[in-house]
Amino acid sequence: MTRVYSGASSGTGAMSDWTSHGNAGAGRMTIVSSTPDGQVDVQVDFRTPFAAHNINHFSIQADGGDTRVTWSMHGTNVYLMKVMSVFANPDRMMGKHFMAGLSNLKAAAERS
Repeated sequence: MTRVYSGASSGTGAMSDWTSHGNAGAGRMTIVSSTPDGQVDVQVDFRTPFAAHNINHFSIQADGGDTRVTWSMHGTNVYLMKVMSVFANPDRMMGKHFMAGLSNLKAAAERS
């Protein structure tokens, strides 16, 4: 996967474009809003393998000595995904990506 970062160096306006020769396709992520220790909203625009646009919302809350991160995704269900959902459970398909992403976030936070 190739990533190119642009826009703001952090926070609102920071962008990451990606291109993959695997199943991740290509697209852009843009931070559209953020508050320290509160929330981050990221607009995700997929170009391939199909066009799709959604908002990923990360809620960040103190939980004793830990931090609880909740990740949700909102957007339009494109036709191809509607067809695929007849044959495969979308929660199961996307759930593994959410879990891998949260595990990566946890590892990065613990290295800091």
